[in-house]
Amino acid sequence: TPYTYTATSSVAVHRGIKPIYVDVKKDTFEMDIDKVAEKITEKTRVIMPVDIAGVPFDYDGLKKVLKD
Repeated sequence: TPYTYTATSSVAVHRGIKPIYVDVKKDTFEMDIDKVAEKITEKTRVIMPVDIAGVPFDYDGLKKVLKD
């Protein structure tokens, strides 16, 4: 999202890792968890959600997607 700080993905870039971005939900600024599942491949090593504007990300929802 353009509302976050670039350092979030810069860490990956500096390590030679290609970030794959997931769009946000239309009604919030949260990463769309349903779209995360579509992006996961055997090459996925890290998922970096971002808390924004003092609102914590839905980590429980992400854990559920990762278990499935």
